[in-house]
Amino acid sequence: MNKLILKTSVLSLSALLLVACGQTKKEQPAEEAVAKSGNPVFEGWYADPEGVVFGDEYWIYPTYSAPYDEQTFMDAFSSKDLVNWTKHPKVLSKENISWFKRALWAPAVIHANDKYYIFFGANDIQSNNELGGIGVAVADNPAGPFKDALGKPLNALHVASDFLAKHSDHYDFRGELLGDKAATVVFDNSKIKRLVPDFICHISMAEGLRQAVHYMLSHPETQTPDPEFDSWCDRIANAISAADKAF
Repeated sequence: MNKLILKTSVLSLSALLLVACGQTKKEQPAEEAVAKSGNPVFEGWYADPEGVVFGDEYWIYPTYSAPYDEQTFMDAFSSKDLVNWTKHPKVLSKENISWFKRALWAPAVIHANDKYYIFFGANDIQSNNELGGIGVAVADNPAGPFKDALGKPLNALHVASDFLAKHSDHYDFRGELLGDKAATVVFDNSKIKRLVPDFICHISMAEGLRQAVHYMLSHPETQTPDPEFDSWCDRIANAISAADKAF
């Protein structure tokens, strides 16, 4: 490069730096203010928020905090920018759940088969002789109205992993129930990190579960009935129920 050109370029750069450094704080271009929602993000007595993204919108489904006899509905809130929120009142309410009486809380929402499903706890049951527990309602859009999908609470039955493993003659659940997956609330990626030290998980467990459920619901080949396995599950459930009734 020509020495004169090089010298001129260096001098020009130096002059620009001096001009930039010589600007007062007042003369510096002001940073554009970032809009924030602040906390709380919206007013009201709410708790147990379920946050989920549907399309290009953020949704929050909270529990309405009130005495149990007044906890008879759920509102939802949507936003495109996490700053401005739109309230959707009573997306789930008592008149659409025939068995529901009080204490509606802890929502969780998924999108599958072009429908929206909301899971919730209801009635604050204290024994197996009371009607209540986990319910599920369905709607055509995330703003509801959600309506009862089953007409009754989910008939969930807890069976210990040891019991399943012991009586699964035709199904090997030992690795899944008593091995690495025995602690369902612990995610341990140490094994994969030994093979891929730079491994970083970018998908949360909640999102992974949603994707797995969506995949199964949208692929009929994964929903093929297995009468033999269903029969085995019924025998397990009947054995547990009989033992429970015996005491």
